[in-house]
Amino acid sequence: MADAQPAKTPLVQLVPVTRQNYVQVFDLEVAPEQKQFVADTAFSLVQAAYEPNWEPRAIVAGGSVVGFLMGGIIEPGVYEISRLLVDRAYQGKGYGRAGLALFLEQLDKRPDVEIVKTSYIPGNTYAPDFYATFDFRTTDERWQDELVMARLPKRRGA
Repeated sequence: MADAQPAKTPLVQLVPVTRQNYVQVFDLEVAPEQKQFVADTAFSLVQAAYEPNWEPRAIVAGGSVVGFLMGGIIEPGVYEISRLLVDRAYQGKGYGRAGLALFLEQLDKRPDVEIVKTSYIPGNTYAPDFYATFDFRTTDERWQDELVMARLPKRRGA
């Protein structure tokens, strides 16, 4: 019997949304059954244009925009990851997981981030388990209709 090969994590980059890639970000589309759980990228890009605390990022793999992630400081020390989506054509390949891991690694190095929060709409059975694998824990907090999860940054050398 052959030895099992470890699962490979796809190589991704997080790049700012720019004039060169915003159309590809705009065109990202989740599966129809997921649309109720995430705001589309058009709304997110407009939000980022008018609310400067938001940091929109394209998830790029193999030269293609495969997903989108956006977050920002919402109050001193608190960083919210408000959007994470992977285009339906690229789902199930680990791009969302790799993109979030890279983003959290970057946030862990930021001294202005004391806690990272995200939220999900009840009924989204995938989100809480997915975020829990990154050490997010459910809180008693709610943002409008959404349930909130939080994670403390992992500081190197602390």
